[in-house]
Amino acid sequence: MRERITREWDPNGQYPSEKVKLIADRDRLLYEGGLEVRHGNQFEAGNILNFEKPLLSEHLDRPVLNIPWGSFYVLKIVNRLKWEREFVDKVRPVKLFVLFGLVIDPWFTIRFVSLSVFYFLKTRFTWSPKRRANWKVTLDILRQETKVFLDLEEEARQILDERADLKTVIFGHTHRPMNKIYPDGKQYINTGTWTKMINLDWRGLGQQFKRTFAYVHIKGDQAECELRQWIGHYSPHKSFNI
Repeated sequence: MRERITREWDPNGQYPSEKVKLIADRDRLLYEGGLEVRHGNQFEAGNILNFEKPLLSEHLDRPVLNIPWGSFYVLKIVNRLKWEREFVDKVRPVKLFVLFGLVIDPWFTIRFVSLSVFYFLKTRFTWSPKRRANWKVTLDILRQETKVFLDLEEEARQILDERADLKTVIFGHTHRPMNKIYPDGKQYINTGTWTKMINLDWRGLGQQFKRTFAYVHIKGDQAECELRQWIGHYSPHKSFNI
């Protein structure tokens, strides 16, 4: 898969490529000029990846991926319900989606919540060699679920405060584009997503399809970062199906 993606992105279709590099063995990239880039999933208990132990093999006939609970949830619950409501994974924040759903789509919402709770209890409190669960992560997931909004700004600011030489932190993961410049000159960028999202947060209420990305220019020991929006076109028209 890495080879195929690299060949698609490399201008000359080469693999290995001098211009395209896929990083899969660590959770951050550091650049000159005080720039740090992370996906952001490592700050959400249900989506933390274990880079030191990417495979599980104990008590198994063959190794399996050591994927986080959030990935199991998408595979078993979200993908199962998407055929009924294709937007189920595109509404943020989920808690407000559930609140409004109980009013305008109660039967589906009750099923969605019931299946989510059942699967959480099943996977977090029963042992399986194909997954790893511990009390700390379980409690962290429950704690984070009490938050209505998750934009990782607090986590980004903490990283900026811990390192005096760090000027900019770039995350993704939350699907909410942000470009926050603080009074001390430090900066937090969230690249958002190119997927059509429905935002129930009053800070950006409505459907969003902004195709935002982080633009970074590094010259010497200086890094200039900003959030930009792609407005190019690749297709003049398409078919419409009711």
